[in-house]
Amino acid sequence: MNYTDCLFVTLFALLVCISWSLDWLGRPGIWLKEFVLIAISWIIIYSWGGFGFIVFVAIVSTNYLISLGVGRDCLRRSRALIALAVTLDIGLLALFKYSGFLTDTITALTGIPLPPMAFGIPIAISFYTLHIISYLIDLHKGSITRLNIKNYIFYLSFFPHLIAGPIVRAWQLSPQIGKSPGRRRKIIGGMNYFIIGYSLKTLAGDNIGMAIDPYWQGGATLQSAADHWAIALLYYGQIYSDFAGYSLMAIGMAMLLGYKFPANFRSPMIAFSLQNFWRRWHITLSRWLRDYLYITLGGNRQGVWQTRRNLLVTMLLGGLWHGANWTFVIWGGMHGLGLVIERCLPKPPPWCRLWVILSGWILVQAWVMMAWVFFRSPTLETATGFIHGMVRFGGAGAFDLAAPVALILPFAILPILHNTAPLVIRVVPRRYLGTLHGALAGSLFVVDIMMHTATQPFIYFKF
Repeated sequence: MNYTDCLFVTLFALLVCISWSLDWLGRPGIWLKEFVLIAISWIIIYSWGGFGFIVFVAIVSTNYLISLGVGRDCLRRSRALIALAVTLDIGLLALFKYSGFLTDTITALTGIPLPPMAFGIPIAISFYTLHIISYLIDLHKGSITRLNIKNYIFYLSFFPHLIAGPIVRAWQLSPQIGKSPGRRRKIIGGMNYFIIGYSLKTLAGDNIGMAIDPYWQGGATLQSAADHWAIALLYYGQIYSDFAGYSLMAIGMAMLLGYKFPANFRSPMIAFSLQNFWRRWHITLSRWLRDYLYITLGGNRQGVWQTRRNLLVTMLLGGLWHGANWTFVIWGGMHGLGLVIERCLPKPPPWCRLWVILSGWILVQAWVMMAWVFFRSPTLETATGFIHGMVRFGGAGAFDLAAPVALILPFAILPILHNTAPLVIRVVPRRYLGTLHGALAGSLFVVDIMMHTATQPFIYFKF
């Protein structure tokens, strides 16, 4: 079931009404509500495939048993159990997600044909693996207290964040479990988040995707460098609308059910450095990589060269986490290399700060778009050919894109407007913000109803 299907939206509205009714019953009602939400979450997981559901239950159960021995009372035992759990979790993730990639790579390098080992990827395994690892490590460090089995299952199963994030830490969600929603349940705010995210996904993400997919799949050709850059920019808008749209929907759904999620996007299209970009794009993943991978490798505590190595390794593994393809590794490597280069640059003097920000914005956004080419391309050959087209100036006219692409340009403005909205909000008096937000959400809702097309799966569902 897709979260943008009319059936899901209708059933979710019914679930919200049930949730509110149970909250009014006080503590017993909240306890019952959370069991209902666990049951709904498990039904959603099962709807994506029985095998994936079995894998989910097996991994969650095994890690809960391991977590019972993790804590500050015996650090040696705790470290051993953490190592066991991480080995099992990453091993299973590698088995399901990277076995085919590994055998294909070995065959290509050695010429020795190996039997295929593609097991299929259980949905959401990449995301709930990160949730489990963060819970165990935080428990080992003493950052959180051990969750009872009901709260543990609720934390890992809660459907708004399960399939594609945001990556919510246990210390962020567990204090809310079993407690009265109070001010966390903001009805108008939750609806606004949901509607804006839904509209970004369906109006911008889906329409842009249907128009430009043929150019990535070989069904259409591009002539000029300008056309290649235009398609790369449109894909930037598509993936932002798709993933930021989902994150906003998840935040809105959680808010309507009485829970608060962290923000996952903050206008990455206005980032003027790659470091600034990763503070704005998929924020919860970049923080997870920083806290559990980069710092574990040594962070910036071991000298300049080790810091650069740690940055590069972190981004390479972050790219590989997205998918079993060298295109994702190169995407992560490009971001890692860019972050290393930024650290090598001298700090600009104050008198040229504005010029540095402007030129940095142009260079960073161009670099991000070139990296998106590898992220989107199905093969390295497709990506390198596309990059060659971006730097091959000349050829046919400035823009030769087909009419279907030109028709979606009004929708392509939506992600740009959403990225620049915070700049406008700063000058709007605070007392008018609620009205402005509501009017925007209402307008998008009306447009979405009038122009609604067949919904497409979320891009990050396959990761």
